Amino acid sequence: SHLGTAVARMQGRGAAVVVGTCPDLGALRAVPQPLRSIGSRVSQQLAAAQAVQAEVAGARVVSLRRAVGPFFLIDPDGMFSLDRFHPSALGYRRTADALLPELVDAVSAAQRR
Repeated sequence: SHLGTAVARMQGRGAAVVVGTCPDLGALRAVPQPLRSIGSRVSQQLAAAQAVQAEVAGARVVSLRRAVGPFFLIDPDGMFSLDRFHPSALGYRRTADALLPELVDAVSAAQRR
């Protein structure tokens, strides 16, 4: 897979790799139904495939659907930018906050080797 190859290439250069999987595209209220439901299902399938490929390649994985998805559903006005498709500053901050613990652990583990 492209993801597995990219992870292996980065690790080959000494990088600690953390993959944030595809978020729940069903949170995009700007997308009408039934496309939003289809997007949710397909994004869940993509995230599962990404997680498998990343783990097989040795990367750490963060499920963005689980880590930040609920915030986008509960507070779409705060979490999405004005275009209603991309995260706002708060959305990006929560995403970074979700990734940071795994990134710190990955870097710490790499330094111990």
